[in-house]
Order: sequence, then C-alpha cells, then structure tokens
Amino acid sequence: MYNISLNLSYKNVLFIGGGKVAERKIKSIIDENCKITVIAPQTNDYISNLVEKSRVTVIKREFEPNDVSKKYFMVFAATDDVELNRLIYEKFNDINVLCNNVSDGEYTNFISSATAKFKNIVISINTVNKDPLLSKEIKNMLISDIENNTHNFENRIKCLYYK
Repeated sequence: MYNISLNLSYKNVLFIGGGKVAERKIKSIIDENCKITVIAPQTNDYISNLVEKSRVTVIKREFEPNDVSKKYFMVFAATDDVELNRLIYEKFNDINVLCNNVSDGEYTNFISSATAKFKNIVISINTVNKDPLLSKEIKNMLISDIENNTHNFENRIKCLYYK
C-alpha cells in the first residue's frame, strides 16, 4: 500500500451502508468540503442529523447495480454484508473508482489511515490493514503525548521550522 493524502474538495464520495462503520468514515471526511452521498435503507442518528443539517444526502434504499458510476471519486462499501461489500468493490474497481471495502482488506484498493493532527501537521498511521485497532491506539498515544507536551514536541517542531 502506498500512503497518500487526498484533496476531497468538491469531490463526490459515496457511502453504501448507514451504520456505525459508515459513521466513523464520514466523521473522518466531513470537514473536507466534499459532497457525501449515503445509500442505505436505514441510517443511524449521526447520519440522520447530518441530513437535517444538509451535510449529506441519503438515498433510502438498498444498493443497486445502476449506482455504479464514474461520477464518484471515492466509495466506501460499509454494509454489514461481506459479499455485498466485495461485489461493490469489484464493480467500482472495474471502472477505476477508488473503493474501500471495510470488511475485507484483500478486496479493497485503499485503506484509511488513523491520523493525528497537530496544528498544520498530519501524521498518518496504518498497519497495512492488519490491525486497525493498533493504528488507532498509536494515534491516541501520539495525540496524548503532543497535547501533554510529554516529549517537548511543540518546541522540537518549532526548532524544525526555524532551521
């Protein structure tokens, strides 16, 4: 896997699935100025609240083959059906649209890294989809250390800026 940061401004991002996993992924991009669409027969409270605030569009139904479109820059297959997620990945991969299959790291063409943000620095952490929980724990440890200035991070970073 090659780690990159994507500019999602004005890009169409599709989520298929409206539960907890879709919520977590939406939270990670909601402030990226992209157009988010969710296709799901039901959505959780968080996603429903975003609809009320006009932050996302929801299409309340199951995924259909005609949903596969190049108009989407990126897709998250986030249903609770492993086979459906794989099918969604295959269909979007066939038309060269980035698709994250949340249930199978072997059938996905990107993964989301855990990110620790400090001012204008972003640190991405991933375990190449082997242990996402470990990535999250490392991210939380870094954030805690930075916020508590455990290793004098802020001064050390300032020194790098002024070299």
